[in-house]
Order: sequence, then structure tokens, then C-alpha cells
Amino acid sequence: MLKTKSYLDGNSVMVELPKVNGQQPPVDQEYKVIYFEDGSIVLQPKLKDPFKDLHDGEYYEADEWEEINPLGNELL
Repeated sequence: MLKTKSYLDGNSVMVELPKVNGQQPPVDQEYKVIYFEDGSIVLQPKLKDPFKDLHDGEYYEADEWEEINPLGNELL
């Protein structure tokens, strides 16, 4: 089991994450921090915005209801 210890650095609590079998977290990765009542802390990598570099209409879906006529009181 890996162990680490937190320490105070200015106004922040720091935790060093050791290498495991040559693997380590990427440098400059942003994380969402989730605190639990039992003292557990989860670091969830912040995902890249999949819509950031899209062009207008790139994910356009054809209207599937376009040629359907209502049979009763339904609204289309």
C-alpha cells in the first residue's frame, strides 16, 4: 500500500502522489476534487470540453419527424 502525508503550503494543503511502477499523474492536469464525510477525497480528472472546437452544424441531426402527419391532437 502506498502512503503519503499532507502538509501545509501557504493557504493550501498539499499531498504528494508517488510514482507506482513508473507511472505518475500527468503534470498540469486539472482535477475536480470531491470530499466525502468519511474523510475520503477523490480527484477526478477534468475532461476536455468536447464542444469547444466545433463548427456550426457539426453535430446536426436530420429531423426524423419532418414527413409525419399528426393523426389526432398531438403536437409536432
